[in-house]
Amino acid sequence: MPEDHAGPFPCHMICPKCGAQLDQVELYAIPVERCPDCQGIFLDAGELELIMEREKNKESWLGRLFNKSGKKE
Repeated sequence: MPEDHAGPFPCHMICPKCGAQLDQVELYAIPVERCPDCQGIFLDAGELELIMEREKNKESWLGRLFNKSGKKE
């Protein structure tokens, strides 16, 4: 996890995969939901893009996976 990881804090959402109560954690100061049982990560609309923008390492797995141009920066 990044250095600014905070939490977990219980939230009122249920995991769609296993039914456990999700925890809310912060990733680059963006609140995301994580399942403590199946380790699923759940993002709201636009949060993936925000995380990608805030990543310091442009060669991160998110950057490589979602690089739309297919070129290295």
